Amino acid sequence: MPGKAGNLKRFYQLGGLVIQVEATLPLLDSTFASKFHSFLVSSPQKAEVLIKHFFSFPPLDEESVGPIVYEYPPWVIRDGGQKWHYFCYSPWEEKALYLMAIVSRDFSQINVYHPAPTIFLRGGLPSLTAFPTDQVLLAQVFPQFQGAYFHAAGLIYKGRGLVFLGPSGEGKSSITKLFKQFSAAQILCDDRVIIRQGGEKWRVYGTWSHGEVPDVSSSSAPLQELYFLKQGKNNRRRLITSKFEVTMRLIDLLVKPHPIFTWWERVITICQSIAQSMPAYELEFDLSGEVVKLLTGCPG
Repeated sequence: MPGKAGNLKRFYQLGGLVIQVEATLPLLDSTFASKFHSFLVSSPQKAEVLIKHFFSFPPLDEESVGPIVYEYPPWVIRDGGQKWHYFCYSPWEEKALYLMAIVSRDFSQINVYHPAPTIFLRGGLPSLTAFPTDQVLLAQVFPQFQGAYFHAAGLIYKGRGLVFLGPSGEGKSSITKLFKQFSAAQILCDDRVIIRQGGEKWRVYGTWSHGEVPDVSSSSAPLQELYFLKQGKNNRRRLITSKFEVTMRLIDLLVKPHPIFTWWERVITICQSIAQSMPAYELEFDLSGEVVKLLTGCPG
């Protein structure tokens, strides 16, 4: 059952995919931050992603692994041919390696190596990989399943999935707080959502990668509308008639892991398909709360 203490294996569902987490130490209710609790599921028949934790570094020399394909603090990512190698260095100490991952080419198996069990045993880990964020790896997985991560807030209002896209500072958390006051709205996440195709329909899924608003949910709903946010002095929406413009805006607001050709090929197709099938608006709003009335047609 989800939540049982002392398991060596746990399962989480994100964006309709199952992630299996294993460790050579017991996984407790306190191992990962509380935001993950609503994503726990019972043991499924199959998991699409497997994350394993080990508590010593494998005997290898970073520079001999293969060429660097991405380097930006704290990351160095090398292409080892059969595997990807992720090296996470401390920003406070010169070349101090504090986490490492060896990842299958399709990102379905992620072996995470810790230098010691100390931090893992302390608990409250902010990600299932123990990296600063899971997105650097999981964003590689979803395009293989017709989905992608976006810089966006998401919610369900009376069964309708609404997505509010924008870069940092454009109002994702602000609009989430305004909707949070209305009982008919279910918050999925205020900072990152997954849009994924299921059958002939697109759905929006909550993630645990929240911003100012800690409310997160593993729920999903059929996607009805896209809103590109613009904070202002008015509350109004403008239909974006150019599907090319919508596609380019979506591409700009993708959560981007280290770029590889197949990832780009898939996510561009996904963004084009979403743009073709979904009404999209530029949404200007202030903090009065009137924008909720504009989008729902009722005060709450």
